[in-house]
Amino acid sequence: MKISKRQLKRIIREEYSRLKRRGLIRESMYEIPSEGKGSIEDIINVCVKDCQADPEASVESICEQWLKMYGIPYDQYEAVIEAVYSRL
Repeated sequence: MKISKRQLKRIIREEYSRLKRRGLIRESMYEIPSEGKGSIEDIINVCVKDCQADPEASVESICEQWLKMYGIPYDQYEAVIEAVYSRL
Protein backbone atom coordinates (compact mmCIF):
# COMPACT_ATOMS: atom_id res chain seq x y z
CA MET A 1 0.00 0.00 0.00
CA LYS A 2 1.43 3.34 -1.03
CA ILE A 3 0.73 6.59 0.75
CA SER A 4 1.65 10.07 -0.31
CA LYS A 5 3.78 12.48 1.72
CA ARG A 6 0.67 14.50 2.43
CA GLN A 7 -1.16 11.44 3.82
CA LEU A 8 1.85 10.46 5.92
CA LYS A 9 2.09 13.96 7.39
CA ARG A 10 -1.61 13.91 8.23
CA ILE A 11 -1.31 10.50 9.91
CA ILE A 12 1.68 11.66 11.96
CA ARG A 13 -0.09 14.90 12.94
CA GLU A 14 -3.22 13.01 14.04
CA GLU A 15 -1.22 10.45 16.03
CA TYR A 16 0.84 13.16 17.68
CA SER A 17 -2.32 15.05 18.69
CA ARG A 18 -3.87 11.87 20.07
CA LEU A 19 -0.79 11.08 22.18
CA LYS A 20 -0.58 14.68 23.40
CA ARG A 21 -4.24 14.63 24.50
CA ARG A 22 -3.59 11.44 26.48
CA GLY A 23 -0.68 13.15 28.24
CA LEU A 24 1.95 10.83 26.79
CA ILE A 25 3.79 13.66 25.03
CA ARG A 26 4.71 17.07 26.41
CA GLU A 27 5.67 20.06 24.32
CA SER A 28 8.58 20.85 26.61
CA MET A 29 10.54 19.03 29.26
CA TYR A 30 9.90 22.03 31.50
CA GLU A 31 6.11 21.83 31.23
CA ILE A 32 5.45 20.34 34.67
CA PRO A 33 1.83 19.82 35.73
CA SER A 34 0.83 21.71 38.87
CA GLU A 35 -1.19 18.77 40.18
CA GLY A 36 -1.99 15.18 39.36
CA LYS A 37 0.20 12.65 37.64
CA GLY A 38 3.66 13.98 36.88
CA SER A 39 3.42 16.96 39.22
CA ILE A 40 6.25 17.62 41.65
CA GLU A 41 3.97 16.64 44.54
CA ASP A 42 3.13 13.34 42.82
CA ILE A 43 6.82 12.60 42.21
CA ILE A 44 7.68 13.36 45.85
CA ASN A 45 4.93 10.99 47.02
CA VAL A 46 6.15 8.22 44.70
CA CYS A 47 9.74 8.70 45.89
CA VAL A 48 8.68 8.54 49.55
CA LYS A 49 6.69 5.35 48.89
CA ASP A 50 9.66 3.74 47.09
CA CYS A 51 12.06 4.76 49.87
CA GLN A 52 9.78 3.25 52.49
CA ALA A 53 9.42 0.06 50.45
CA ASP A 54 13.20 -0.32 50.11
CA PRO A 55 15.00 1.24 53.11
CA GLU A 56 18.37 -0.01 51.84
CA ALA A 57 18.14 2.09 48.65
CA SER A 58 19.60 5.57 48.43
CA VAL A 59 17.03 8.37 48.57
CA GLU A 60 19.03 10.30 45.99
CA SER A 61 19.11 7.44 43.50
CA ILE A 62 15.38 6.76 43.84
CA CYS A 63 14.53 10.44 43.39
CA GLU A 64 16.91 10.84 40.48
CA GLN A 65 15.36 7.86 38.72
CA TRP A 66 11.83 9.30 38.99
CA LEU A 67 12.89 12.86 38.16
CA LYS A 68 14.67 11.70 34.99
CA MET A 69 11.69 9.59 33.97
CA TYR A 70 9.37 12.58 34.23
CA GLY A 71 11.85 14.96 32.56
CA ILE A 72 12.14 17.27 35.55
CA PRO A 73 14.94 19.86 35.20
CA TYR A 74 18.10 19.13 37.16
CA ASP A 75 17.86 22.40 39.09
CA GLN A 76 14.76 21.08 40.89
CA TYR A 77 16.38 17.83 42.07
CA GLU A 78 17.62 19.32 45.36
CA ALA A 79 14.19 20.61 46.38
CA VAL A 80 12.54 17.26 45.65
CA ILE A 81 15.21 15.29 47.53
CA GLU A 82 14.88 17.61 50.55
CA ALA A 83 11.08 17.21 50.49
CA VAL A 84 11.43 13.43 50.39
CA TYR A 85 13.84 13.45 53.35
CA SER A 86 11.44 15.65 55.34
CA ARG A 87 8.60 13.14 54.81
CA LEU A 88 10.55 10.02 55.77
